[in-house]
Amino acid sequence: MSLNVGLLIAAVTVVGAAIVCVAIAIRARNTVPASSRVARWIMVVGSAVAIEWIVAASIVAAIGPQGESHRHQWALAGAIGLPLAVVLMLAGIERLPGVIDSAATRLRRRLDVLLMASAIFLTGWILAVMFGNNSQQIHPHLNWNYLAGGPPVLAATLALAFGIAIVMRSGPTRRAVALLMAGVVAVALGGAAIVVGLLADRAWGIVVGGGVVGIGLIVLAWCATPHNQLLELPSASGSTAWSMSVVTISVALVMIVCEVWKTGSLDAAGAGAGVLCGFALVARQGLALVDARHMSERLRDDEVNLRQMAFTDALTGVGNRRELLRVLQSEAVGGPDCVLLSIDLDGFKNVNDLRGHDVGDTVLVEVAQRLRANLRPGDVAARMGGDEFAVLMWAKVDDASNAAHRLLATLALPYQSDVGSIFISASIGLAGCGSATDIAGLLRNADLALRFAKMKGKARCERYDKKYEEWLRRRTTVEHELREVVKRGELSLAFQPVVALPSGVPVGVEALVRWSHPTLGMVPPDEFIPIAEESGLISQVDKWVMGEACRQLARWLEAGHDLWLAVNISAREMHLVDYVAQVLDTLRMHHVPADRLVLEITERTVAEDIDEMVEQLTALRAAGVRIALDDFGAGYSSLGQLRTLPVDILKIDRSLVGDEQSVDVRAAAPLVDVVVRLGRRLGLQVIAEGVAVQAERDIVQGAGCKLGQGDLFARPMPAEHIEAMLANAPTKVPRPRRPKTVPINVERRGHSIE
Repeated sequence: MSLNVGLLIAAVTVVGAAIVCVAIAIRARNTVPASSRVARWIMVVGSAVAIEWIVAASIVAAIGPQGESHRHQWALAGAIGLPLAVVLMLAGIERLPGVIDSAATRLRRRLDVLLMASAIFLTGWILAVMFGNNSQQIHPHLNWNYLAGGPPVLAATLALAFGIAIVMRSGPTRRAVALLMAGVVAVALGGAAIVVGLLADRAWGIVVGGGVVGIGLIVLAWCATPHNQLLELPSASGSTAWSMSVVTISVALVMIVCEVWKTGSLDAAGAGAGVLCGFALVARQGLALVDARHMSERLRDDEVNLRQMAFTDALTGVGNRRELLRVLQSEAVGGPDCVLLSIDLDGFKNVNDLRGHDVGDTVLVEVAQRLRANLRPGDVAARMGGDEFAVLMWAKVDDASNAAHRLLATLALPYQSDVGSIFISASIGLAGCGSATDIAGLLRNADLALRFAKMKGKARCERYDKKYEEWLRRRTTVEHELREVVKRGELSLAFQPVVALPSGVPVGVEALVRWSHPTLGMVPPDEFIPIAEESGLISQVDKWVMGEACRQLARWLEAGHDLWLAVNISAREMHLVDYVAQVLDTLRMHHVPADRLVLEITERTVAEDIDEMVEQLTALRAAGVRIALDDFGAGYSSLGQLRTLPVDILKIDRSLVGDEQSVDVRAAAPLVDVVVRLGRRLGLQVIAEGVAVQAERDIVQGAGCKLGQGDLFARPMPAEHIEAMLANAPTKVPRPRRPKTVPINVERRGHSIE
């Protein structure tokens, strides 16, 4: 194949590829997004430059004047036009949306490309000089081989293409990026092949180069269509480009050393490339120093922000628990006198439940502002979580106590919100730093004082006292031992008789639980019963008491004793869905008639949830069990409750009957008389409990009360003593049977239990 024929084939191939590119562009002209049009036009111009040079060079070299000088001129034109075309293509890729984040990123990327391109060019040039067939001819003369040699063009274009490619991260657009860069490299390689063919008079090189250029142009046109999703190319970090730059620079330095060692000098082209490489390296290093300084400033700012976030409550702006612990550790340990205040808002849960959490957050912000406004400089306010706050005061305990009372008054002022005024109070526990040996102990002491402030009525301030810790330790021990008290068999029952007046004959007994612990000794019921209720352990205790009481009652009934038995029940038991069934199952298990069992409930228990209580008590009464309202008159007395509740017995609280410490017990007579008359009018039996002296018995009998209970008649005793008392009773008073059906209204209660 002649050289002219090869040039014509190359021209025809490139023209055909150009026609295909135009067709693709026309088809996609209306779907190109506006953000990428400029980038695509730059790529089109670069492709046009490559097409124009190759077509013109091929046609003119084929039909123009013959001669080596003529072909070398067009080779020189290719050496100039081909890099220009490649640079335009790469510039278009660079301007695609998402490729470059900012001007600073663009500058760094271009410096990286320049650095690698100059290093690769320098390496290729030294190789050509050292291992070329006629290195002496290349060096001193500006001949065509020097200006239009293939290796420099190839090295420069590949460096530019590679420089852009390596700074792009792989991702969802990996295939499109690879094809796009492959198109640019194909155009560069094809053009270099044509240049080499012109210089060496090789037709096959020209033909192959034209074909490769055509393929590259078609790939570029296809990749530039919108369906390839090149609009969001991910940006790359500079670490990959910088690593490649270091590698190429290292190789170039090795080549420079080799050339100087072989030839004794460095030619002008190599020196120029080295200077350019050094300039790019210095500029890139300068940018790296600027980046390092900016990064250091950002890290310092981030550290300040993170520190603020870590030690500041996000909602209120005061310190958080970490901040309080930090101050305690750094300043309070071994420092001046300090006092820790633990603050809790009373009733704040109701604010969140009724008004919403947004209103609750507004209240918390206002609480924090009031705390800051009423503290001295240096004092630390912190939000511990939820509606709990803490204040660290640098003062003596007495001064801090006065300040705490002022805070109570401040926090009790109404809080304004969009839904109106909100009224809440606060409780404060106060502990001096000298009350504990470590920070954890100080926090515990303040919380313990706060707990006692809550227990004593809220809206108050309590100082820490060692007896609080002793109480907590005792309570914790009792709660722990209660968990296995039934299994260990430490519970027992004592029975206190209920006697008929004035005869004094026992007609019933009340079962009272007792706890004898091997190390704690006798634990009073008024100590462990509230703990069992709060901890949820009361169910197992009540279940044991019910079973044991019914077992003992069955023995007495079998022995022929005509009496009933009362058992106290807790509010938690009454909330059980199957409680009624449990009671009836226990009665059937021990063969005890239901009307021989009396369940005692307190007015406080009823006041907590009267609707559910009425439902449960009604079901029990319908089964025959009788109900007694205990501690009547102790604080929650309500005539409306007596009309609503299905009860059979009123037990007058001992505070109405009298007090053995009182000088004159006759003052109780009018109250007892009123309650007894009220019971009679409502059809209820009345028991006066807590009768301790003869004067109180006289008052009770004088009011017409038929039943009494108290230490005057008998103290709580074991079952054996009750049996002895029943055996020694002079007569047995018959107990009228209860009607089978009893309505719940007032007119139904006319029966007697004596």
